[in-house]
Amino acid sequence: MSEEAIGFDIGNHKSCVTSCNETGIDVVLNDYLQRTTATCVGFDGFTRMVGYEAMGQFEGNVKNTFDNFLPLIGKLFNDSVLRKEREYLLYQVVESEDKRVSIPVNYLGKPTKIYPEQLVAMQLVHLMKFTEEYIGKPLKIVVLNCPSYYTDNERQAILDACLIAQLKDVQLLDDMSAIALCYGFYVKGLPSTTEPPRVVLFICIGYTSTQIAAFSLRRDLVKLLKLTYRRNLGGRDFDRVLFNQLKSRFGERSDELSHLAQFRLRDTCEKVKIKLSAHNENVPVRLDYLVDNKHLNTTIRRSDFERGIDELLEELKNCLEECIVSQELQNKVIHSVEMVGDGFRIPAISALVSKVTKLEPRSSLNSTEAVARGCALEAFLLNSKKSFKHFPIQPQKTTGVRNPTLKFTDQQIYYFQKFEDQYSPEAAEVEELTLSNTSRESVKSETTCSVS
Repeated sequence: MSEEAIGFDIGNHKSCVTSCNETGIDVVLNDYLQRTTATCVGFDGFTRMVGYEAMGQFEGNVKNTFDNFLPLIGKLFNDSVLRKEREYLLYQVVESEDKRVSIPVNYLGKPTKIYPEQLVAMQLVHLMKFTEEYIGKPLKIVVLNCPSYYTDNERQAILDACLIAQLKDVQLLDDMSAIALCYGFYVKGLPSTTEPPRVVLFICIGYTSTQIAAFSLRRDLVKLLKLTYRRNLGGRDFDRVLFNQLKSRFGERSDELSHLAQFRLRDTCEKVKIKLSAHNENVPVRLDYLVDNKHLNTTIRRSDFERGIDELLEELKNCLEECIVSQELQNKVIHSVEMVGDGFRIPAISALVSKVTKLEPRSSLNSTEAVARGCALEAFLLNSKKSFKHFPIQPQKTTGVRNPTLKFTDQQIYYFQKFEDQYSPEAAEVEELTLSNTSRESVKSETTCSVS
């Protein structure tokens, strides 16, 4: 039996795992038999919850449940990006001793501070666990995604999280290359090896960001021509518009809403956005006891929502035009526009893309699984002497790390691994572990993360 090649897509909102072998690519179901897993970590006494288990208890444990932590990795506390991120966080972030971002938590019954990279590692451990149960053996061949715009520090932070999780020999592949690879594998009718390649524009509107990339594709070719992006233009920004509209109707200032009230309203806005995208009619919104004995009971129309997203649509238009008018695409004819990610389902977005590109956007790929499938395919191509007859492509250039200025020391990685090892639902007593009593001589990381 051949080794299973695994693809991990860890998004800021959801994660997805896929497995690839000679027969094709399959989605690995989680412990709830679902195809995606919430990117969320929660703590309650000596119990740690990850994924949908953590999300399910969020409302009753807001102060000790954490999401939206991926944008915090690989950054100093004074990073300008952090100022924007704070409006999405329902928890406090503080400055660590080494000037990085850290998060106060109650972990294993004790107040402490952890890095967002440790939360990523906990998410990885959860994904690894149900994936190993699925394939019946330890993971050996893994490719993990990262946004195409990630800096060296952010990519290094992902690799550090892999070290903490003891995920061995992992390689990184950027989101847009993974999507293009997935497209080349699944979409029929690509030009043959002797024909001119097809130019396809991929638009990925995720929960946090928008990435737009033009690729030249052939049966034996996947080549990036141009990439543009907006770090803070994703599904959560459209949710935020609804959040502010509903909050204004409720008559409460943002700083008067508790974290619990903000979570409930945020969760409702995501559901309302989905309904507004599917139906051009009034959508009722009711939240009982949002603040004390006050209820939110109103309706919202798609037209109200679309008036509020004008600035977001303009930013998306600028990002799109920046790509298609670039020098790299001069004298090239765009064959088609493919949209992935949950954000594109808003009708106003599809209409904008159609207007700017003069092409009707398509959704040939599974919007929530395309990145993970591309990563699994890359893992297979990197580690197998065989290839698929209909897709004789070479593996993509994996995403390397050149000169990171932020990197955890071996001592810190060892400490974080031991910190992770402390976790046990049955633990009654936990030995105090600090960096000061972790001997440098005892540091030896057996986990390696390969990049090229």
